[in-house]
Amino acid sequence: MIVAVSGAAGLVGARTCAALADAGYRVRRLTRSPMGPDDRAFHLGDPVPHEILFGCDALIHAAYDFKALGWAEVSRANIEGSLRLLAAAKAAGIKRIVFVSTVAAFKGCASDYGKGKLAVEDSVMTNDGIVVRPGLVYGGGAGMFASLAKLCDLPLLPVFDGGQQPLRLVSIDEVARDLVAALSWDAATAAGPVILANPEPVTFKRLLEAIARSRGKTLRTMSVPSSLARAGLRAFEAARIPLRFRADSLDSLLNTNPSFDWSAHARLGLVYRRFLV
Repeated sequence: MIVAVSGAAGLVGARTCAALADAGYRVRRLTRSPMGPDDRAFHLGDPVPHEILFGCDALIHAAYDFKALGWAEVSRANIEGSLRLLAAAKAAGIKRIVFVSTVAAFKGCASDYGKGKLAVEDSVMTNDGIVVRPGLVYGGGAGMFASLAKLCDLPLLPVFDGGQQPLRLVSIDEVARDLVAALSWDAATAAGPVILANPEPVTFKRLLEAIARSRGKTLRTMSVPSSLARAGLRAFEAARIPLRFRADSLDSLLNTNPSFDWSAHARLGLVYRRFLV
């Protein structure tokens, strides 16, 4: 069975490719910089040649362009780009599609990241695909968690509104494990987006404190009004000054889903370890 993976060079995509290979699948990596014989050139947002998916049995769509800033760019690169990829998969006769969304995607979400993922979710589920919503992914040395770890090296770290925002966490190995398993899930059993995370929340401040301890440091924090922080981040982004933390990530952090549906865990037998704080 040949499985195409978009975003194959990213944190989730790379670990999933390795897990698929370990499980005996043949992997076709869709990436900006193809290197192996089974790799294909792919950039989310560009036209998708149908032939890059010919012969594949399944597609795991994990690609996302984080360089897109503002709704217009997010819509063009990530929504329209994803819909092009899904159309190419349909033209290639692919029957099983698994889409990597996010817990930041829900009706009423505030972030462009969440809204963009939510728009693609609808298209995937309309065609009997599987949608998974990972929480904050830790492990692997990349992604948002790695960015937070670097921030913990600062002598004084600002937290937003006291840092009491609840986060749901999941390890990268658990995400990769479940993406491989999702290839055989029944869409009716999954019954909507499946949350990949431990249900027990960890506050933003407690997470930072745990990261700092793991690095042999004592965290010193200062509470900053979220409105002030957001305005500052937006100003830097308007000037195209790169930052470790994006304004849209702050929107995701401050506006979490008020009503998680964990019922798929029991139906699919999903269990996630606690993040030790």
